[in-house]
Amino acid sequence: MLARIRKSMQEKDRGFTLIELLVVMIIIGILAAIAIPVFLNQRTKARETSAKADVSTIGKEIAAYYVDGTDALDLTTDATTDEWVLSEATGGAEVTRGALSGNNVATEP
Repeated sequence: MLARIRKSMQEKDRGFTLIELLVVMIIIGILAAIAIPVFLNQRTKARETSAKADVSTIGKEIAAYYVDGTDALDLTTDATTDEWVLSEATGGAEVTRGALSGNNVATEP
């Protein structure tokens, strides 16, 4: 009797059925359909936050200049190196420079 049960258990453990594999694939598909848009949205939010941080940095540099300086400022950007330069409008002397973070691109309005 035990030999027969043991033999039937060994014969039954040959692998997964097609239905079981399809259920697993459907579950993975549902999880991917939920996770991929959430991931892509997070990347967009990260880019926006990075751009806001760059604008904030330039604004703080301008405010720090106007604590001591009175001349007007020019902001120039270089799209090839993604750098920005603040210089005095009258004398052209460079006040400060910085680089944009990540994949941000500097463009003139």
